Amino acid sequence: MKYQITAEEKGMRLDKFLVGKLSTQTRSQIQKMVKEGGVLVNLKKPTPHHFLKENDVIELSENLSSGSKKISATTIKKTKKTLTSPKTLEPKIIFEDKNLLVINKPVGILVHARDEQLLDQEPTIVHWLLKKYPTIKKIGDNPILRPGIVHRLDKEASGVMVVAKTSAAFDFLKNQFKNREVKKEYLVWVYGQLSKNWDTISFPIGRSREEGRMAARPISTTKEEIQPGKEAVTEYEVLQTEPHKTLVKVMPKTGRTHQIRVHFFALNHPLIGDPLYQSKSFKTIPSERLLLHAHKLTFKNLEGEEQTFTAPIPKKFSPI
Repeated sequence: MKYQITAEEKGMRLDKFLVGKLSTQTRSQIQKMVKEGGVLVNLKKPTPHHFLKENDVIELSENLSSGSKKISATTIKKTKKTLTSPKTLEPKIIFEDKNLLVINKPVGILVHARDEQLLDQEPTIVHWLLKKYPTIKKIGDNPILRPGIVHRLDKEASGVMVVAKTSAAFDFLKNQFKNREVKKEYLVWVYGQLSKNWDTISFPIGRSREEGRMAARPISTTKEEIQPGKEAVTEYEVLQTEPHKTLVKVMPKTGRTHQIRVHFFALNHPLIGDPLYQSKSFKTIPSERLLLHAHKLTFKNLEGEEQTFTAPIPKKFSPI
């Protein structure tokens, strides 16, 4: 099957375009097929997040165009394996009541799988949650992948997270995150010395053409030069300055994917230990991990009381 992109369709992302054309397929299934070479754009293998241009020709493999069997919740339940997280990857409980669970996520573990087909590939926070709190399996907008999860941290990051144990708590917390009422405070080590001790970074963030990465889109005064991206706002305060590195307190006001990492990379002060966003402008400083830690989280409980929870700074949270 072939599609030729019209003027009205240009600028769309490949995976979203195909979701509209193939009603039997989920976006995760389409993304997997694209990565495996089942989709070509102008006879070349694209990424799922390829932005389409007018007159681009999309060709689909027979398996995708005819429609493969869609994975259902029932199928997953039958084939799902029991995964046990190593003790070093299990979160510590900071606070718990009948509605909420606040944990300290360790570095090196995913919060949840990206799609249904990856559910059994590695341990996640969700596996730990389902084992310890079986009733949570029905909580949330997507309880198969993200039961109780209202926000997330990158696999390479550590720190405080809140999880909903009831539907009422999920909806209440979700609205706070949506309305930007939740206060988040991170600690990061970045390369170099920042020119300002306090500032706000407001570059919009969009999907990079490089798979798995995001990109900051500096705002241009020329309308034609503005790149696609969503609003992203990050405040920061310098806490400690050393010859080649700086410890920074970061207060993100929005919650875009990789926001802190992308914003400081755009400033040419990438986070130390970041395997994805690096700069050749600085000599590599050894680090055992990404130096990004969610230190504090403030939100209201279901009684309307504001609460602040802190995840202690990890012992190895410093450049070597």
